[in-house]
Amino acid sequence: MSTRVLRILTRLGAGGPPLHCLIANRALAARGYETRLAVGERGQDDLPMDYLLQPQDALIRIPAMTPALVHHSDVTAVVQLYRLMRQWSPHIVHTHTAKAGLLGRVAAVLAGVPHIVHTFHGNVLRGYFNPAINLLIRAVEKVLALGTDAVCVLSAQQRGEIVHQFGIAPARKTFIVPLGMDLPELPGAPGEFTVGWLGRFVPVKNLMLLADVVRRTPLHFLIAGDGPDRDTVRALTEAFPGRVEWVGWQQDILPVLARCHVLVQTSRNEGTPVALIQGMGAGRPFVATGVGGVPDVAGTHSLVTPEDAQALSEALLRLSQASDECRSRGAEARRFALEHYGKQRMVDQLDRLYQGLMTGQPIVDTLRAEAPGLYVTGGKA
Repeated sequence: MSTRVLRILTRLGAGGPPLHCLIANRALAARGYETRLAVGERGQDDLPMDYLLQPQDALIRIPAMTPALVHHSDVTAVVQLYRLMRQWSPHIVHTHTAKAGLLGRVAAVLAGVPHIVHTFHGNVLRGYFNPAINLLIRAVEKVLALGTDAVCVLSAQQRGEIVHQFGIAPARKTFIVPLGMDLPELPGAPGEFTVGWLGRFVPVKNLMLLADVVRRTPLHFLIAGDGPDRDTVRALTEAFPGRVEWVGWQQDILPVLARCHVLVQTSRNEGTPVALIQGMGAGRPFVATGVGGVPDVAGTHSLVTPEDAQALSEALLRLSQASDECRSRGAEARRFALEHYGKQRMVDQLDRLYQGLMTGQPIVDTLRAEAPGLYVTGGKA
């Protein structure tokens, strides 16, 4: 009998989690798993990502599940998820992102699902809400972790936050499962040195810092994305016509990456930034604020700076004036991305994790025996 995995995601909105979930489900289905993906409704400012869907994706809509922190339909969403679990009887429920993690894990406990897994794609434990709400969210996450068999994070930095800084889950049940994706290579970018910025236009991405960097440099900027903070980008294009180009939200970012020599990222908080990984896979280094999981992604091939416009500007100017260094860092970035963020590695790790849960073997021992060095787990928190 094949293992049934129900993956739950808050919404098919802009960002890395939808890509992660769809890639994982398709690859695991090819290995004999039965997989389904339950998703809620997008928020008003979310950009749609339904274009990622393929005919074979077993998608289930949960109309009552919304990205709002608290919503009147939350209880209804738990009931809808509970009924789905009772009807399909998954062996494993794997939730992704905060709201799906809350509603999905509550429903899974009520439905008596044998194994529960949650993945933090970044986190909302700080930087998103006021201190009182942050404390409440941390308390809720600690309670949810008690009924969770395995907590997955995308980087070593995230694991340090979840285990040690915030004390959400013990080390023995926390695993690093990096993002995995297809990473096509691109030739070097032609023409004028171009800096790319890709992402959602939301406060945590700190577009005001990007605007400050633009003002401090004479470089050409190519911005791809959209969201509620679009007025900041629109003002930049008007203030610097011809030097700042906004191409909107792109379903396929490869044509954008093809025009960029380097990427810049200005976030106040990050999990594992998908756009930077895709850029590395295409052979583009990046300059970024050293927040969240960015330092883990950077390695030695990209430049991490403080959350400071002058530091970011100087790093970009340096690369613009040293084409050989920029190319060599790009080549190293691609090698690093293929080694650490290829699809095969992510699927292998999820497969090992699920098999450990299903067979009742100690998960840490299984993972260490089959892939020594890939995980840094075990011991007491």
